[in-house]
Amino acid sequence: RLHRFGKTALATLTLLHCGRATDDPVVVEGLRFLRRRWRETMSGHGLEGGATYSLSLFLMTIHLLGERRLAAGDAPGRVTRSNPLGLESWARAAARSVHRWLLRTRGRDGLYSYPLRLAGASQAAGWWTSSDLSNTQYAMLGLWAGTLCGERVEAGTLEAIAEALLTAQQTKGRYVRRVTDHDARRKDVDPATAVRDRARGFSYRSLSMGVVQPVTGAMTAGGLSSLLIVKALVQDREGIEEGLVARLDRGIWDSIAWLTLHYDVARNPVGYGGGTIPDAVRRQFEARGDVIDSAGWHAYYLYALERALVIGGKRFLGAHDWYVEGAALLIDSQAADGSWRDGVRKGRVGLGRGMDPDPLVDTCFSLLFLERASLRPRSPLLAR
Repeated sequence: RLHRFGKTALATLTLLHCGRATDDPVVVEGLRFLRRRWRETMSGHGLEGGATYSLSLFLMTIHLLGERRLAAGDAPGRVTRSNPLGLESWARAAARSVHRWLLRTRGRDGLYSYPLRLAGASQAAGWWTSSDLSNTQYAMLGLWAGTLCGERVEAGTLEAIAEALLTAQQTKGRYVRRVTDHDARRKDVDPATAVRDRARGFSYRSLSMGVVQPVTGAMTAGGLSSLLIVKALVQDREGIEEGLVARLDRGIWDSIAWLTLHYDVARNPVGYGGGTIPDAVRRQFEARGDVIDSAGWHAYYLYALERALVIGGKRFLGAHDWYVEGAALLIDSQAADGSWRDGVRKGRVGLGRGMDPDPLVDTCFSLLFLERASLRPRSPLLAR
């Protein structure tokens, strides 16, 4: 029963993205279960430790459901400024309550974590574990979906999230030549005139917390998608701190530089500092039985990579067409029953071990990658 809410939301979201109709019996049954669990969760009963993930995925599902019904001319509610998708009453109420929950449950550092208690949540009550980039990236997806359902995030909140994300990013990194998608197709680019970015990634928890945390592809992709979502929500908004968009652009391009420098679709890449892991840190991890060259969570990483680069509109990482190469790997590794199972479980560097692969979750992540399912912003987010 653990995480049934989140897994059902992820599976229903995946079915909709893969073309199942909104009135498909499996989709309808999934939505019925989610509606019931939403009410239980928001009342404080049946709370799952992964509520940030579960509620964010639920909100993403509501948004996609509304988009599909609106596009088909079958919106059950009236389309208004506060209900732009014409959601029916329960879905509109759910979107509003989940969005507001996400707004009030940020940690003191501005990011998100595993909630230890839900009802009457307060930042000052000590009910939250330490913030991490995994919960945060899903919360940002939920907040973005909420705004597309008619909700709003205040400028001050967006500024606080932006500052927290920029603080969580590495402060140093190797310089990497920027390769735009246009440059990736050209043979005559002069390296001497190219823009150079610093490869600065993200770890599960901020390195500034004093905890030894490797920088990984999954967390860097999650940090990148979060920065892009913040930019999508702040650009052209009045009252935003001057210079914030430029600082977001720097964090965005430096994240892309890290993913380019450590490019890999066959595994979730891991690094430390500018890409080298100190011997003392390596010995610490290897003494625990961790494999240092992969952070595990492969399917989770591929979906994070897809989100970041589809939202950013980025086809190439360096000379690599990340989608073509990732799709080929997934198609080649699909099981006979149609599923995917992330077999790389040893090597969850700095994270817990001993969890069995979950073919449902890994299959959803793999299908979402193949579908290039993530939202595309209305205007380009990568600065020229």
